[in-house]
Amino acid sequence: MSGRVPFGVRWLLAFAAIVVPAHRRSLWRRQWVAEIEHRCRGQEGGPGLVKFAWGSVTHAMYLRREEMRMGGYLADLRHSARALVRRPGFSALTVATLAIGIGAATAIFSLAEMMLLRPLPLENADRLVRIYSTNASRGFDRFSVSYPDYADFAARTDLLETSTFYAAQNRDVSGGGEPERVQAISVYERFFQTLASPVYLGRVFGTDDHDPRNELTAVLAESFWARRFGRDSTLVGRTLRLDGVPHTVIGIVGDEYLWPGGAQVWVPLQWGGSVPEYAAARSNHTWQVIGRLQPDIGVRAASSQIHAVARAAYSGDDIHEQELGTGAIAVPLGASAGGEETGAILGLLGAAVFLVLLIACMNASGLLLTRAWSRTRELSVRSALGAGRFSLVWILMAESALLAILGGGVGVLVGYFGLQRLFQMAPPQVRRVGEIELNTTVLLVALGTTLLAALMAGLIPALRASRTSVAESLKEGAGHAGQSRQGTRLRQGLVVAQLALSLVLLVGAGLTVRGLERQIAVDPGFEASNLLSFTVRLPGATYSEEALVEAYYAEAITRLERHPGILAATSTSRLPLGAGGFGLFRSFIFDGAPPPPEGVEYPAAWVEIDQRYLETIGVGPTEGRGFTAADDGDAPLVAIVNERLARQMSPDESIIGKQIRSLYDENLPRTVVGVVPDLQFNGISRERRTPLVLVPRSQGVRASMAFLVRTAGDPNEMIPVVRQAMSELDSNIALDALQSLRDAHQADLAGFRFLTTLFATFGALALALAVSGVYGLVSYSVSQRTREIGLRMAMGATAGAVRASVLRESTILAAVGVGVGLMLAYGGSKLLAAGMQGIAVLEVSTLAAVALLLAAAVLLASWLPATRATRVDPVDALRSD
Repeated sequence: MSGRVPFGVRWLLAFAAIVVPAHRRSLWRRQWVAEIEHRCRGQEGGPGLVKFAWGSVTHAMYLRREEMRMGGYLADLRHSARALVRRPGFSALTVATLAIGIGAATAIFSLAEMMLLRPLPLENADRLVRIYSTNASRGFDRFSVSYPDYADFAARTDLLETSTFYAAQNRDVSGGGEPERVQAISVYERFFQTLASPVYLGRVFGTDDHDPRNELTAVLAESFWARRFGRDSTLVGRTLRLDGVPHTVIGIVGDEYLWPGGAQVWVPLQWGGSVPEYAAARSNHTWQVIGRLQPDIGVRAASSQIHAVARAAYSGDDIHEQELGTGAIAVPLGASAGGEETGAILGLLGAAVFLVLLIACMNASGLLLTRAWSRTRELSVRSALGAGRFSLVWILMAESALLAILGGGVGVLVGYFGLQRLFQMAPPQVRRVGEIELNTTVLLVALGTTLLAALMAGLIPALRASRTSVAESLKEGAGHAGQSRQGTRLRQGLVVAQLALSLVLLVGAGLTVRGLERQIAVDPGFEASNLLSFTVRLPGATYSEEALVEAYYAEAITRLERHPGILAATSTSRLPLGAGGFGLFRSFIFDGAPPPPEGVEYPAAWVEIDQRYLETIGVGPTEGRGFTAADDGDAPLVAIVNERLARQMSPDESIIGKQIRSLYDENLPRTVVGVVPDLQFNGISRERRTPLVLVPRSQGVRASMAFLVRTAGDPNEMIPVVRQAMSELDSNIALDALQSLRDAHQADLAGFRFLTTLFATFGALALALAVSGVYGLVSYSVSQRTREIGLRMAMGATAGAVRASVLRESTILAAVGVGVGLMLAYGGSKLLAAGMQGIAVLEVSTLAAVALLLAAAVLLASWLPATRATRVDPVDALRSD
């Protein structure tokens, strides 16, 4: 045949050859060869070939549609369903395997849908955006916006139809019961109008509410109103005290429409016509900005233009060096509900659950492969009677589709109810985002996952089994043996892949579990037992002078220490072990040293304490002295640093007596008078032993402080005593998070514990699937070698030798799977460690322990079929011969 057939034509004809029935395929091929020879001689050329090929394909599809019209496919589907019913063991095992993978995928998507994808129940919610400042040079992806930035954004009316901003803070509510700390949101004009939030009762803020000449007003969340005031409708119009200041309640907003999540009270910012001095600086990034886009503007286009506005504002000569390069980004408001790190964490969980789904599909594929080889004669007869390869693939895929649909239904229910149970362990900030739902979006994704699982599990067995040779397979035993060997090798490959992927998941679970163990068993650098902790916030209306604030803290400590069960009490701006308080980081240099970029700055945590702090926690200075009553507001400014900062700033000589200053903030010289051991102030932290600067509370008076109380016995038994003593001092001040320091630390770990539980669950599922895959493969291998084993035992082979020969196969599989898995796990664990720095730490011991666990599980799974092989009766095994 002269001429060359174009590549596309060859593929079109190949497709037609698969689709056309087998009994017509030979005739078609003879016609194709004649036609192609004729056209390649140049009589019609390339266009004619393409037309001929396309006509062949359309005719083949017509023939296939005719077969479908005759009900052939439906008959095959009914036949597959009846066959699965006749083999309940195989069907149940495959359904359970697929249900594990589909259920895990559904559970994680339900979580992602709730936190990132579920639209807010607000009017035109797709046009609501949240605007953040960004600064790539300083490593800040998203942070708060300054008022001048907001004004620039709001001026772009071509982008934003309306906009506003807010700031969250904790306030004490009194009235209607004991005082309590709630999350109060101070909002700018048009807040509820921008959100288009419907009102449950009363009204929301108008222009007059932001006028400082008018009375203070408040809007409450429905859940807070119901819990504290018993849904009393007469509350609207009455007075509520926030930080001791009366506010008139004007409305109630339904929880489903509140923003941000967890908010309980909203109050208006009363700036009037002028912006306060503290808010006017462009460097004061304080506000959370939300806006409603114009109908014809997309989020991506708006974000790009808003970023350009910010970059122009931060490019002038009057901009501080730290602010240079600041930009902005707009993201959908609903996508910001779960927090900035939610997307990354859900990405890690999504990768883990995809591996679980892949392992489950591989396991099911091995089962279907065995099932397909057992139907070799049936498929050969169908092929001899004229069934094409497409028909054979359809018959086999019908079974996998039915099994996947059943597995998907079971998996959706198991995943939903399982996640509901796990969701109860989630931290409050996750639970208040929403509720886990089986809505239309989740069900559609579950359906797509089911179809994907059916394809991944059934396609390889269907393609391999459809390549049957009619002549060979109809010979007694010949073709079946060859096909069995091919199927065994393929199943072995699938099992090795399962072992490798399950090892990756197990290593990830092991690293997170070890990280949680380290956080729980952390040595804080002091004796943390028998300590109670709580925070207070003194209202400015009644504690407007520093002397009143100082007197309150001094009297509180005196009252607490009067009780014989309390050994010591102290106040601090920040509690250790991530238990609460005000976290503040500053950059320090030696007084007189050049600031960056010429000099070096040393970042450190800034914590204010009183003179009883070190005594209460049981730590003394390793060098110098602690604070005394003489270190008051009139005395020279002093500081204590921890050993880590002392080593960083003064590695060659003592830091005692030297003066340091905090850049960008206080910027006043403080003399270092003492050095203390490294203390663990952070909870879940990438940097556990952070550099630390302690300053006297009396030299930096704060209205919001925390307390630590050392008790003689169980700290929880002293909670009523502490509450009574503080209430006698001022009954309008709430004690927030009054609990033992260890309980506060455990609460701080709640989010990490939830994440660890999910990873551990996925690891356990992967291990179970891999072990079941090994068990199924070895059991199948033993059934295929029954005659061989019988012959060996008839010739004198011992039970131990037979068992060893069976275990040898699984040992090789385990060695290869673990070896490949270790290489994959090493790379995957480095990614996990990078995403969870300081928590998921890559350890060789964890890799080794997980590898040994998987190898032991494989050998244990192989032991039962190996032992069963030793019970083969040689006479029965050889009788057929």
